[in-house]
Amino acid sequence: MSKNEMGNYQRYIPYKPSSSVIRSVFLYRASVKTVGGVKWGYINGKGVIILPPIYDHAGDFQNSFLAIVRLMERDGLIDTNGYFIAKPKYETIHPFSEGRATVINRDNYNVMDESGKILTEKEYHFIGDYKEGRALAASLDNKGNYLYGYLNRWGKEVIPLEYESATDFNNGKAVVKIKNGPFVLIGLTGKVLHTYQFAHVSNYSEGLIAFQREKNGKFGYINEQGKVVIEPQFTFAEPFIEGKAIVNVSEDFKNKYGLIDSNGKFLIKPIYESIISLGEKRVAVGKAIHPEQPFLGKKYALADTDGNMLTGFIYNTISSFENGLATATNNLYTFFIDHDGKRDATFPALSGSGVLQVDRSLIRGEIDFRLFYFDKKASLYGGKMKLFL
Repeated sequence: MSKNEMGNYQRYIPYKPSSSVIRSVFLYRASVKTVGGVKWGYINGKGVIILPPIYDHAGDFQNSFLAIVRLMERDGLIDTNGYFIAKPKYETIHPFSEGRATVINRDNYNVMDESGKILTEKEYHFIGDYKEGRALAASLDNKGNYLYGYLNRWGKEVIPLEYESATDFNNGKAVVKIKNGPFVLIGLTGKVLHTYQFAHVSNYSEGLIAFQREKNGKFGYINEQGKVVIEPQFTFAEPFIEGKAIVNVSEDFKNKYGLIDSNGKFLIKPIYESIISLGEKRVAVGKAIHPEQPFLGKKYALADTDGNMLTGFIYNTISSFENGLATATNNLYTFFIDHDGKRDATFPALSGSGVLQVDRSLIRGEIDFRLFYFDKKASLYGGKMKLFL
């Protein structure tokens, strides 16, 4: 950033006074077109601009009433008064997880708390999101190889960076690979719980772990103790979620995805181009529009995780469920569906393709690359939008 840019930037960017109190008010990001391009600010629940559109980009306010904004090609952190908690001097600030955010400058990673303070005492080549009080971190050794370990919420190395590979913690356990050694399961302190003598071992989830006996071999599942519970037979295997796992048995470019239970029984036959976990015991099942050319697109049906198909293949997209609702699109509209795959007519449908989300007192729609906020009756912000009630 040049001195002239810094001078302009300091003239209109407020910094938080020591006596400032963060307002517990819900604000929504919104954009306007200006002579200098699209700028972002924030509105309240009535569509009134509260923080003027001066940012190059604006993120959602999180539960801590903090938001990541971008200005002059740098990220900063503001509160609901518009005061900077962290100056916009970072190449990237990742969203907060467990009260901590990863910040990046010149490919170097650090951890920031919600006061804008950098907690890490040195820079890392990678830091992931916090899960169960631990963040996966990595640095390069003298041969240029990544070594992985874990940081606690204060940015301290509580598990040394000594593993060839590592995964996020799940229910207090994580799979790591010892340098020039086997895969092992560790606890939050780094204590080795079990050792696995296999070519590859994936993420721990719900007591089961996908594995390969030999390099480039097929996937099966072992339990926490390392006993094989589902023999290798899959060309792809996802972690178990809600007692079910998505697998693929295809040997060529035509996918054959299915859904299995913890015994390896197929609940949805492995004949589909795609299966996507949606949460709340629902999956989207995708079928190629042109089976001989699957890359030309798919149509999706909604199914439950017991294998019951709830709709036909009528949707272009289905989003994850949240509080009983998911966004679905067809060739014309974007709308909410319920657990049965039926359109929820208590909410409007919007012309175009995108995603809807209930955002506190409003509904947010990102439709055809435009942002809209509305209630159940009319568009509040974002210009004219055709609503179908």
